[in-house]
Amino acid sequence: MTSTDVYGLRPGDRITVSPGAAMSGHTYRTLAAGFALDVTSVRTDHRGDIEVSGIELTTRGAWRRGVPSRSVILPRGAYSIPVRVGDSVAASGISTAAAVTALHVRADGTAVADLLLPEGETRCGYNLVDLQHRARAAQEPVRQPCLRTHAAEARCQRCLEADEPATMPCDAERCSVTAVNVLLTRRGHTLGACGSHTEQVRHILQDGAAATIVLRAGTRECYADGTQVAICRHCGHQIYAYPALAGARRPWRGNQWDETGRCGAAEDRTRIRTLHAPAETCAELDLAIAGAVCGPTADRHNELDCPARNLR
Repeated sequence: MTSTDVYGLRPGDRITVSPGAAMSGHTYRTLAAGFALDVTSVRTDHRGDIEVSGIELTTRGAWRRGVPSRSVILPRGAYSIPVRVGDSVAASGISTAAAVTALHVRADGTAVADLLLPEGETRCGYNLVDLQHRARAAQEPVRQPCLRTHAAEARCQRCLEADEPATMPCDAERCSVTAVNVLLTRRGHTLGACGSHTEQVRHILQDGAAATIVLRAGTRECYADGTQVAICRHCGHQIYAYPALAGARRPWRGNQWDETGRCGAAEDRTRIRTLHAPAETCAELDLAIAGAVCGPTADRHNELDCPARNLR
C-alpha cells in the first residue's frame, strides 16, 4: 500500500514530524526530537497508525548524506500537512496566499516550489520546508499553457506569454519578429534577421556578411563560428548544435566534447534515455530554468560545468 493516499499521506510528500509524537518503526520507542522526512512509502499498521519510511532531511530540506532511511510510526496529527501542487500556502516575503503551481527537486534533494500570486505573477525557488500550508485545492488543477498546474480561472501572466518563441529576435531596427537566419560577419560578429529583413541586415553591415546560416528553433545566441546555443527544455542548461555551418542534422550537444547528446539530469530524474532538446517557447524555457537542478543560473553554463554535479 505504498502508492495510494493513506490518511492524507503519500510517497513524495515532505512532512515535519512533531517531537514526542512519533515512535521508531524498529524499537517502538517514542522519539523525543522532531525532524523532517521525505516520504518514500506509507502503510497502516494493525493499530490503525501510519507506518512511514523516508529519507531524513536537513533544516533546509536537503537529503542527509550517510543517514539511512528512517521508519517511523505516526499517530494522526503527529506530522505537518504536506504541501502539494495546487495548495494554497503562505511564504516569507509574500503578503497574500499563493498557489503552488510546480515542485522541483534540486541535486541535493532540496525541493522548491513555484508560486502563483493572485495578481498573476509567478515566483520561483521557494523552499518547500519554509512554506506554511493554508488550504488544499477542492479539485486537482490541470496543466495550463504556462506548463505549470493551476486553476483554469486563475490569473497567470505567464500563460499569456507561453506561446511566444524562445528563439533570438531579429536585429533589424524596429523589428521584434523572431529571427530565422543569423549573419556571421568577417569580424566575428553575429546578427539575427527575420525572413523579410535578412537582405536588409546584410546590406547595412559595414564589413559584409561572411556567411548566412539558418537558425534552429530555440536558439538563444550564435557564436562567431556558427555554433548555435539553446537551453535544454529537460534540464535548463546550455546546449550546442554542431556543426552549424555544415548544416548537419545532429542532436543538440551538452558541450563540445559530448558525443551522445544525452541529458544526464533528465535521465537521473526519469530513469529514461533522454536527449537534449531546445526549449522552443517561453513556457518551455521558463519552466526548464526554474526546474534546473542547480537553480535559475543553469542557462549560464552547460551540464558538464554545473556546480550541482559535485552534490551528487
